[in-house]
Amino acid sequence: MSYENSPIETIINIKRNFIFTNNRYDSDAQFIGESVDFWQIVYIDKGEIVEKTKHKDFHLKENDILFLPPNTHHTPAFVEGKPKNASSFRISFECNSAALKNLAMYHEQLSDKCRLLMENLIDEGSKTFEIIKTPSSTSDDVVASMSIALTSPIGGIQAYKAYLELLLINILREHSQKSGTQIFISTNSNNRSLFEKSVHIMEENLYAEFTVKELCKRVGCSKSTLYTIFRKYANMSISSYYNMLKINEACQLIKKSKTTLKNISIMLNFNSQTYFAKTFKKYTGMSPSEYKKNYHFNASPSL
Repeated sequence: MSYENSPIETIINIKRNFIFTNNRYDSDAQFIGESVDFWQIVYIDKGEIVEKTKHKDFHLKENDILFLPPNTHHTPAFVEGKPKNASSFRISFECNSAALKNLAMYHEQLSDKCRLLMENLIDEGSKTFEIIKTPSSTSDDVVASMSIALTSPIGGIQAYKAYLELLLINILREHSQKSGTQIFISTNSNNRSLFEKSVHIMEENLYAEFTVKELCKRVGCSKSTLYTIFRKYANMSISSYYNMLKINEACQLIKKSKTTLKNISIMLNFNSQTYFAKTFKKYTGMSPSEYKKNYHFNASPSL
């Protein structure tokens, strides 16, 4: 029995974590507004607060969550008539996934399932990270940075990222069900990822006997799908792109080594020197020997 790989579609991909912190507010709390260029999640662990933005004030109660997209100025405050005793978790991260735009300014109480994911996320973050606050070198501000705790558990960062991505995916699902609309995820980012992964694999196998069939197995998609992706992003076939990479490598070998053209042809697994010369001329406009002569002539020091 033979098996074929299936591509893993990445709907949400957290690129970088910024801050994971627990803010406790009491009657002496001094609230400061801010605007940052990354996503922020505000989760209320205890009490109630108001998160003020330019267009709307959000009244957040215990177990409420609010998504603030990049460059959103916001300021927390106490709710009038309510006890001045609250606690919130602030989770900041960078994510360019198109699906996340559906959660901009999303305010909702977490379901039991999402609350459990949030509890796991908080537990993992509390064990993995610690916040270091240092004075800014350019202003009176205080710079907060997140570092890895010395007692961080094995795989803490990866587990934290996994819990956060799981939480976001489940909130997206619930949001889609409640709103009665289908959240469509663009395949463009996934196709681009497949193209970049394919190119990386090709570059790692310039000196090997490597086929399009094997490449398709490695990236986990059919030949027709991958062919369409290469036509879109490279405007050429898979084989043509692979040969172009080989010829680029051959040019570097000619420039940087004393290897003969015949050996270069063999090293890069061309079927014959004739085919190597023909392919070389197709991409450079000259034969390998002409290229070598022209390069060494231009590289020679002038008298």
